This record gives sequence, structure tokens and C-alpha cells, in this order.
Amino acid sequence: MANQLPVQQQVNPLGHGDLNQQRMCAPRQQNLNNVPVIHLDIGRPPHGEDDDLAQRYEDFVRIIIRRLTKICPATYYGKPITPYPNAANHPTEGHSYFRVVFFSSTNDYARVEFLIRDFDLYLLGLRRQLDGEWSPWYRFTPSLGWPSFPMGEVVNYRFDGGHEHKVDMGGRETLEFIFDTIWTWHLNDVRSTNLKLAVEKAFTLICEALRFQYVFDELVRRIQYGEDSSPLDIADLPSERVWKRIGSWGVMSEVALEAGLNDGLLRTRDKMRDYDRIYHINSFLDMMNGLSVLKRIEKSHLIPPVHQRTPAYGMPVLEPGFIPLDQEYPPDNW
Repeated sequence: MANQLPVQQQVNPLGHGDLNQQRMCAPRQQNLNNVPVIHLDIGRPPHGEDDDLAQRYEDFVRIIIRRLTKICPATYYGKPITPYPNAANHPTEGHSYFRVVFFSSTNDYARVEFLIRDFDLYLLGLRRQLDGEWSPWYRFTPSLGWPSFPMGEVVNYRFDGGHEHKVDMGGRETLEFIFDTIWTWHLNDVRSTNLKLAVEKAFTLICEALRFQYVFDELVRRIQYGEDSSPLDIADLPSERVWKRIGSWGVMSEVALEAGLNDGLLRTRDKMRDYDRIYHINSFLDMMNGLSVLKRIEKSHLIPPVHQRTPAYGMPVLEPGFIPLDQEYPPDNW
């Protein structure tokens, strides 16, 4: 079947006793087939059946978080810490990526695909498929970077990828707006305001939901109850609830690395003050007590010198639970 979806790779849950001590580097990715695909079916249920879209969306986000947890070297308060850049991915600055595909089980004609960077959960670009034929990749702000391996045709789409715009979010209608707007978009219409809005909503639905637990919980609730679009306003929440549940993939590793390279002195930045106050983090020792396992930075003060290991940059770090690198992923024939 021309539009059949490839089998989604499975990642087993990480047990409390499992630490990723051998996974210091980002996964090795040297072609598009090495970049994992995670699906979200937004199709409507058959007549008379309950709509389980909220559960599908929740499962979708948890699969992404599970993968990030499996490939990270450590967690900090349960949040994944960014792995070492992998020199084998040069010249992409060592970054790795994953893909998200929106499809509808009631519409076998179209697919929408997003490319997201592991390091900071930035959405870098998109493409769409109609009747088995892929469009070019539409790349957002060039300064955000892009994989160095061949991606097929790539078009620069002048779009601010800084995730700075707030948009209204609702339930099912928001997901359908994203999907329908992108797959029906006329590719030459680079000034489409609807496309810009759809991409901003996709930022929130995927990236911001992964960063902030509150956003994820609220989106699940709105989808479950089929709410109309409204602002995702967290101004009424106490700062403790917001900061305690921050889920940024990269922030904590930056703090740990800065402290480790500065003889254990914690340089608290303005944006981290509330977070530090809540957890009573006043020193590097306090931070160490919150780490599941210290991020091992060779030639730094994070580990005593006698326990430091020789770096092995460029080693083939695998995607745990995914297809080995010496095997090809199923071809994108869908």
C-alpha cells in the first residue's frame, strides 16, 4: 500500500535502577533514515465510538519523553539532561533529531512531518505528503541549524523559529487546524498567515508541551473536553507550580556544566532564581544531591580525576530500542 505508515519503533520504559552511564553522546545520525519517526493519529473515531484523541496525544508525548530519557546521560529532578554532541554527526554541531508525523486514519491522502532537534526541542522545519509524494522540506530560521546529511530538496521558509509568539490553543479543532492547514497549503504562498499560525500552534502542541508539564496537562484537558481555542495563560499560577514543573531538555545540563567547570561554584542566572529557591539549591553539592547520576564531563570537576575516562568522540552511540545503525530503516514509501 503506497501510503502505509512505517512501523513505529518502540522504547521500553526506563526503570528506577537503570542509568544511562554508557550513553554520553547524542545518537549517531548520518542520514534521514537514522532519524526516528513518532506518529500522532488525529483521525476522528467511527460514528458512535468515544473520541480517544486526548489519550493518543498523551501517549504521543510520553513516547517522546521516554526516548529522550533513554538517550540522555542523566536526569535532573526527573528531567533529561542533554547528551554530549556526537562528533560522528559533524558538521551538525553533533546534534541529533527526531521526526513527528501527523496523519489521519480517516484520510489516507495526506501526511504532515516535522523535524525537531533533541538538544533544545526546536522545531526546525516541515514537509507534507499528498497522495504518496513528498514536498520539499521547508526550513525555518537558518540560524537554528539544519542536519548536514542529505534531506532531499530544502527550501528556506522565512519564519521566526524562536518560539516567542503565544497562540490560542483548543481541543481537537486545534490539531485538525494544524494538519488541514499544512496539507492544503499552496506551496508557493510563502506569506500565508494561516500557515504561520498553524506552525506556531504546532510549536506549542509539541515543543512547549515537552518543556512545561503545565502546558502538556492543560492541552490534554482541552482535547479531552473538546474546548474552543483560548490563551494558555499561566499568569494566575503561583511561580512555585510553574518553575517546579519546568521540563526543559537543555537548561539543567547548562547549569550543571557551568558549575562543574567553575570548581563547583553555582552561578545562578536570573531565570533560575525561583527554581533554585524552591529546591533550596545554594551550592553545587545541593545540585549533586538532586542528580540521578552526574553528567560526566571529561577534564572537568564534575568527577574526581581518578574516575575520569578518556573521551571517545565519534563512537556509534545507538538509539536504544531502535533499529541498529547497520540496518536500514524501512523506506519512506508512505
